[in-house]
Amino acid sequence: MKLHEAEDIYDVILPIYILSKILGLAPFTIAKKILKPHFNPLTLVHILLVIGGMCYNAYLVETLEQQQKMVALALKCELYLGTLMTFTVLTLAIINQKLLIECVEKIDEIDMNMKNINIKINYKNSRRFVSVQIIFITCVFLLKVVLQFFMHSAARLSMYTAFNVFDYINTIMLFQYVDLLLLIRQRFIWMNRRLRQLNNYTDYFEKLTIPLTPIVSDTDTKKYPIRTKLDSELILNNLAAIYVKLCQLSRLVNRTYGIQILVTVGSRFVMITTQLINTYNIIGDPRFDSPIRYTLTFIYLFLHSSKIFMIASLSENTAAKVGCYNFC
Repeated sequence: MKLHEAEDIYDVILPIYILSKILGLAPFTIAKKILKPHFNPLTLVHILLVIGGMCYNAYLVETLEQQQKMVALALKCELYLGTLMTFTVLTLAIINQKLLIECVEKIDEIDMNMKNINIKINYKNSRRFVSVQIIFITCVFLLKVVLQFFMHSAARLSMYTAFNVFDYINTIMLFQYVDLLLLIRQRFIWMNRRLRQLNNYTDYFEKLTIPLTPIVSDTDTKKYPIRTKLDSELILNNLAAIYVKLCQLSRLVNRTYGIQILVTVGSRFVMITTQLINTYNIIGDPRFDSPIRYTLTFIYLFLHSSKIFMIASLSENTAAKVGCYNFC
């Protein structure tokens, strides 16, 4: 499907859904743009294989002789915390799949409500962002694999490659959360823009004669019947109802990904600390004076710190958009 053919939220999430499905992060199915919970025994086998691979790599780390204790500590930290994160995200992907389905369906419902009050929804840019996001992070991980190919022996290379796969799984889970927040933030921006425009709608109301379907309850629908002309009172009531739904969606997303984000952020802080200490030791040891090693260390630090910054920055920014008006 081409980017310009994105017509709804299901087209927007399609790239990350396909990748998540392959990695075991989206056990549900999409059939004719209808999401259905699904549990396949192969999903459980996939989790066991991943955790088994992590345990095998833990055995390899314990048996390999390390040239420096800090290097070994950093490696074990990446491994054990990576195992914890991977097990958490894969298990909760199965447990919380109904909540994730509800998140997507609520976004689709909100989009329909926004279209009813003539707010234009741009799916093409959202779809493009999701696709570019996946391509970028995949290229970064491929770069890590290539650099490690020149740094390690065959035994170590297979071990580090496994690390990259597990970290990639955790990263895609994080992108699921980030993409949902970005979609929510985008809709709050559109809503805030419409509210700011209300003061300038006097002439606009006289010219526009498109029918409007209110999204309020049946009781309120009788109070605000379908009209042939938009008025500010009806728009405000519809905007308020949409704001409440967006706030409910935000809380649902937090409920769906709360534990995963907690484990991820806590683990990344520890990983950053060990990598910084490891970097200090590498710089002071002439045996490790290698541009490739420095580049790899920088990539590790960049990936860990950028994920924490991305979560904190986006969450704060989205909360700021919600706080513009006190509908929630």
